[in-house]
Formats: sequence, C-alpha cells, structure tokens
Amino acid sequence: MVSDSRPLVWYVAAGYKLPAGIEAYLCHYATEMRKHGFETRIIVFYPLPREKHRFLKLVEERGIKITSLYDETVFKAGLIALLFFIPWFLYILIRKRRFPDVQAFKEWIHNRCAIKWFRDEIAEGRPDVVHVKGRLPTNAWAIFPSDLTIYHHALMGTVDSSWTEKEVEDFRAFASRIAFIFVPGRHVAETLAREFRIKRRVESIFTMAPDEARTEADSGQLGGSAPVGKRIAVDKVWQCRFGILCRFNEQKGISYILEALKSFKQKYGDVVFTFTGQGNLEPMIREFIKLNNLYHVEIERMSEVSKVFEKMDVMVHPGLDDAMPVSIVEALMCSVPCISTRIGGVPDLIRDGVEGFLIEPGNSGQILECMERFRSMPVEEFRKFCRRARARYEDVCMPEKVGKIVAEYYHNITKGRTNAG
Repeated sequence: MVSDSRPLVWYVAAGYKLPAGIEAYLCHYATEMRKHGFETRIIVFYPLPREKHRFLKLVEERGIKITSLYDETVFKAGLIALLFFIPWFLYILIRKRRFPDVQAFKEWIHNRCAIKWFRDEIAEGRPDVVHVKGRLPTNAWAIFPSDLTIYHHALMGTVDSSWTEKEVEDFRAFASRIAFIFVPGRHVAETLAREFRIKRRVESIFTMAPDEARTEADSGQLGGSAPVGKRIAVDKVWQCRFGILCRFNEQKGISYILEALKSFKQKYGDVVFTFTGQGNLEPMIREFIKLNNLYHVEIERMSEVSKVFEKMDVMVHPGLDDAMPVSIVEALMCSVPCISTRIGGVPDLIRDGVEGFLIEPGNSGQILECMERFRSMPVEEFRKFCRRARARYEDVCMPEKVGKIVAEYYHNITKGRTNAG
C-alpha cells in the first residue's frame, strides 16, 4: 500500500559530474515536483564531484537527498576486491591464458556492489515512482520495478558504436515493460522507434528550466522576460554578439564553431563570441583563438544564467548528438534566439525562422551563413526573434507547465499502486 504521506519520487541517472544537461535536469525536476506534492530524491551510479558545481549546490541547499552508489559501496567493494584478487589473478593468468586487466576487475566488483545496494534500497526505500534519466550500466535495467518506472531519453535515440548487441537487447526489454517513456519531441520518438525497434507509445515532454530571466523590473515586458532593448544600441547600429553555453566537448560541435568564427573574421574583420562553460576541449579553443587572432572571442566560467545571456544576442549551438540541450531552453528563457542543428528534439523546440535558424550537423558553412543573417538583420526584425524566443519558452518549457503535465503521469502510477493494494 502507498502511504498517506507525500509520494516519493526517485530520480536516477548514471552520474552527476559537470554542471551540464543531466545535472540540470535532475536538479530542476527534483525541485519543481516538490511543488506538485511529491517528495524527491536523487540517486546516481558514479562518484559525486569533489568540487560542487552550481546544480549540486542547489540540490544540497534545497534539502534534496542525493546519493552516489559508488560512494556508498566503495569500502565494501574494495574489501571484496582485495579478498578475491589473488584467486582471480591466477585464474585469468593460468586458465584463461591472458594477462589480467586489474582495472576491469575493480570496476566489475564495484558495479556488482552498486547494483546490489540499489536493489536492496528499492526494497527498503519503497519509492512510489522511479524516474530514470538517460543511459545506465546495462545490468541496471533489469532491477527497476515495471509498474513504477518512467524512462526519459537523454540522447538522440541512435544506436552508435558504444552500444553492444547485448546492451541494446537489455535496454529494449527494459523499455518494453516500464510504465512510461518520455522523449523531448517527435523527432527523438521516431528515431528511438527506428533504431531500437521500440514500438510502444512514448510521451513527448519538453525540458524544463526555472525562469531565471524574470525580475520585478521586467514585469509587463515580453510576458515577464528580460528586456530585449538593452541589447540594441539606441542609434540602431549594433554588432551582433554570439556565444554558446555548453560543456566543451566535440559532441557540441565546437570545432565547427571555431571554423565559422575564423571565416566570419576574415570576411568582416572582427567577431564577438563568448564560450561559457568548461570541458576537455578548452586548451584547443584557447590555442585556436590565439593562432587566429580572435581578439573578441572569450572563454568564461558559468555564472548566473541571466548574466551569461546578457553577453549574447544569439546563441550558436551546433550539437552533433543531443536530445534537448538545457542551454537552448535557457537561451529562449532569456529572449536569445538560437542557431542550432536538426538533431534530437531541437527541431520540435526551435522552429526554423521563428525562434532562430536550424542547420545540418557538422557544417561550419551553414553556421557562418546563419551568423551573417543575424548580423545583417534589421533591428526590429531581430527584436521579433527575441520576443518569439521568450514566448516559446513560456509556452512549452516553464516549470509550472511541464511539472503539471509530469505530475499527471506520477499520479497515474501512484493511483495504480493504490488500486492494486
């Protein structure tokens, strides 16, 4: 039987590392759904970062419990590995006739301990709803209770080289038996059905982001959004400022942005662009800026969302493998139109020529063309793009609206448990 207290929702993901999409998703959902009458908790498989990023700080400040299966089981897994190391080492060396992979052995032990801990926690914690975000270790799929679980897809829906045939089979079996599947738009739903041969119904749920652009001073302007006019010079002569907020990896199409910036500078003498975020490609970005004398291209660390987008007139986000980047939602929230790619759920959110422009992935020439269109655009036409961007956020991504929709699915699950009891 479900208790009379607030229903408990677990949000489960692989990791909670850099301040990026999944981290934002877990934070926003665990926060918003409390307002709809649910108690929330976050569980991840990998270690929590030592340096607390903005989303982890918010989770802790709001009293949302977050648990790392790795951190919970690290001591026990270490003891087991120590106990069985010599027998395992000799078995692999003598019977299998190959040199033992010690790191793989440690990871295998730790994974087994984490899965057992999680299975026991489900039995003892008795969550009313389990909401999974993104891909997990393949042996985790089988342990989720069918009638309580929602899966929210985090990528485009394609089967790439990182998936083995066994992993695809395990995921397909999981997806076929759980209560609901959420996807960020029709395009991802079609890809998921085609690539994984998942024929069941899926629900289109857009990404939510809290309205950090609204202030008291903004009331009455653009439906409560940050004022567009402050970005435009009074004399209507303006230089369009571009930028991106993302994790600096090739998945975000960073190299194609850099090539477009180089070409833009060669044609127009200068380009203003801000890379906001962090990631392994930062040294490469800095070197490219230096070699090509991109004097007004900067790299900044993440701060408040509204402050990030105060420095951008247009966001350039040519992702190669994304479902629905949170930063695109945040750009719309701040009345910033976008140049983005026709991948994942992006075409369901950004309509070409309405809230920005859509391009094909991996095409620096198309990035340049769209930057040029914004550069030459009359001020009043650009203002319309900004207004439509904000209106799109208010229409489909406001937490109050998304939360209300998701709450209905949660109640559907909890009512089913009550009736069964």
